[in-house]
Amino acid sequence: MRFATATATPDVRADRNAAEAWAFYTDRPVAYIEDIILPAWPEIRVQPYQATILEALAAGTFVAFKMGNGMGKDTLCAWALEWFLVSRYLARCPTTSGSFRQVKSALWAEVHRWTSRSLAYRAYDDWPGIHLVDTRMGISGHQAEWFAEAFSIQGEGNPEDAERKAEGYHADHLLYIMTEAKAINAAVFRAVHKACTGPDNKVLCQSVPGVAEGDFYRIFTTHRATWDTHSFPSGRVRSRCRVCPEVALENADAACPTHGRQLVERYLQATSPLVQQAALDRMWQYGEDTPLVQAGILVNFIKQGSDYAIPLSWVEAAQDRWDGMDPDAEGTEDGDGRFLPYAIEAGVDVGEGEAETVCARRKGRYIFPLACFLEADPVQAAGQVDAAIREPAPEVVRLDSGGPGWAFKGLLGESLPIVGLDFGGTPRHPERFADLATEMWATLRELLNPQNPMAIALPPDPVLAAQLTSRKASYIVKASHTVWKLEPKKEMAKRNLPSPDRADALCLACASGTEAAGGWVAKEVEARSRWQVAREAEAERRSVAESYHRRPLITGRRRG
Repeated sequence: MRFATATATPDVRADRNAAEAWAFYTDRPVAYIEDIILPAWPEIRVQPYQATILEALAAGTFVAFKMGNGMGKDTLCAWALEWFLVSRYLARCPTTSGSFRQVKSALWAEVHRWTSRSLAYRAYDDWPGIHLVDTRMGISGHQAEWFAEAFSIQGEGNPEDAERKAEGYHADHLLYIMTEAKAINAAVFRAVHKACTGPDNKVLCQSVPGVAEGDFYRIFTTHRATWDTHSFPSGRVRSRCRVCPEVALENADAACPTHGRQLVERYLQATSPLVQQAALDRMWQYGEDTPLVQAGILVNFIKQGSDYAIPLSWVEAAQDRWDGMDPDAEGTEDGDGRFLPYAIEAGVDVGEGEAETVCARRKGRYIFPLACFLEADPVQAAGQVDAAIREPAPEVVRLDSGGPGWAFKGLLGESLPIVGLDFGGTPRHPERFADLATEMWATLRELLNPQNPMAIALPPDPVLAAQLTSRKASYIVKASHTVWKLEPKKEMAKRNLPSPDRADALCLACASGTEAAGGWVAKEVEARSRWQVAREAEAERRSVAESYHRRPLITGRRRG
């Protein structure tokens, strides 16, 4: 029985017969989504590339796809999950990702969004409806054996225990959904292959591609014969003439028939109406060869060598850690077990001309969302930065004293504890780094290392991610010893890359220690710095003075 309108109600009986009304959709996932999920969303349609994945899943067993950012990967998985669960009796749908936070905040947020307004969500006659709570949903009255849920193997130190946990799902109708699979442990892939032995056992695996290694990479290379693989970039490289952009060129390397090659420029063209062209244009300015464009837009696996200062996978892991982190919980304990919160540090990179002025703030491992201003008037920009910095108040504010930042100091409030750092200055460890900028980026690199127990968490800022992963570094010989050298901004400009203002501001905020690997921790253990103590003492002095002036007058005869 097929229901094409929102008023249709399944004619079902309890138990096994409860699924019969949905049997029409068993091999028709697109029809299910259009008939059951999308009536509440009349402006939304299943995109052709989404239909391709859904039809492949209905017909096959192991389906994997890599897809660019902004194309609705988690939406597609949420649709597939509900279709499979509802259209099959006693179906089970385990879902996982590289971290439980990822599967909860991304995939299951989409599950709640779509299923809560689906026609299958409500009870009809004998159809019991769907029971949906947090990261688990099941058919009402049958939640123990007819369900979908999220699981994670985080904390499973023994690979055999992790594999056993992931393998514990068995059913005649079984669908594993693996999101952001490039970060999923190899034990999960082994367990999924072992569990999927039935005729209607399936796997849907998706991710933005990452580094050219790991199980997800092997699905598209050495294991491709056993998987149905698909690739959908969010943008394609095209060419256009600057003088006559309306003239269509045959390919990305074509010449304009009127003006030749000199006036032809390459650009990214969105492949889906879900993708914002402005976002592609913003990413394109960091270069076609940068990891974020290659992986996040063109969906190519990247072979990122040592020539880039910070690996893309580290930045992505830092962004995954950020969601759900509480800055108020960032601190340590003293010898008496009292909680001592980490102090807040700020870094300000002052832009010139059309460049951004950026304020970055950090509290322990937590990086607050960056405040970015495009303000040509330095006085106005200083007022915006001053307001962004003060709530809550930082322990220290670092400015680049070698650029326009030091002149910017006089425009900020006098009470701010400002420290100048010259990016081109002498590093603390000249035997290891060519200049202070290189040392500061090296410190930030180690604070992004996933192996560091005090690794920082970054807000989901695509421009920041692009800047962090597009700058190169190399080893050079200086004064008879080898040092690490960051790519100069002049060389970045030759690659048509803008100044990494957001990354520099973050480096300033994280520059409290140059020993890397968490060297800043010891400097932040004291909850109240000397500056904070002085500020509190001044507030107490003013309070005492005000109370003195508010005392009532005492009249009477003076002695003597």
